[in-house]
Amino acid sequence: MLGIIKSFNPRAYRGFARQRVTRTIGFFIVVTLLISVVMTYQSYSFINQVVPELGRWVENNFDTIFSDIPTIEIENGKILSPGEFYMKKLNNKFVFIIEPEVEQVYPILERYENVVVLAQKRLLMKFTRNQALEESQMKTYNLGKLSYFKLEQTSEGIQVSIPDHILLLTEENVKNTIEKVASSIYPLLFIFFFFYYNGAKLIQVFLFSLFSLVLNNLMHAGCSYSELFNIGVYALVPPTVLALACSFIPVHIPFFALIYIMAYGVFLGLALKAMKG
Repeated sequence: MLGIIKSFNPRAYRGFARQRVTRTIGFFIVVTLLISVVMTYQSYSFINQVVPELGRWVENNFDTIFSDIPTIEIENGKILSPGEFYMKKLNNKFVFIIEPEVEQVYPILERYENVVVLAQKRLLMKFTRNQALEESQMKTYNLGKLSYFKLEQTSEGIQVSIPDHILLLTEENVKNTIEKVASSIYPLLFIFFFFYYNGAKLIQVFLFSLFSLVLNNLMHAGCSYSELFNIGVYALVPPTVLALACSFIPVHIPFFALIYIMAYGVFLGLALKAMKG
């Protein structure tokens, strides 16, 4: 923690540069641990807000979603049932379509802004983020390896059959599953963020080290590469703290990546200047 505070003081970089690289690596791991804790807490807080809303949405819409859905049967990615076009609209914002005729798929995708299309051998999704700018995201999933799938309505609920398993979906067990997943996701989020930030920040250190070498020669600081690595790790802390602080602000900051790089460059320059003193 003391190293994090000192990283905001350019005069402390002379000591950072001359310490062992192993100590710097240890500091780097501690920093990514702290970042992971903060990001996990932030994400989990958001999940805890969303889960109750999602649970209420399931309660209010479960019957509506499946009220008139036909039996869907797929074998080796090919639609066996239904044999004809099916469409269901939800809240006039989202459309689910089953289209066995391949040539009709892309006209459908062009027609609707938010749509999921179950087609032969493929599941296609299109979501429009900004209607004014027509910013759409498309995803396609290959169903060729799906050996068998069947969804049908029963008196107890929605029965889903896959190889070796039969699942019964009811309003209650879907809601309970959502809550269980939310309660057990914290350690998974932490592991994801820890490995993500270890990789991402390490890549940043090595990419910025190229800039450090150039700046080191221009300023005639006379630092070795190990000293530049040490400086680079500590100089990464102030812009990272700035990024974390901004993540809690519900306002989009234009060109933040440029601000991040500039903040890093400022601390790197001040650190190399301190090495000359």
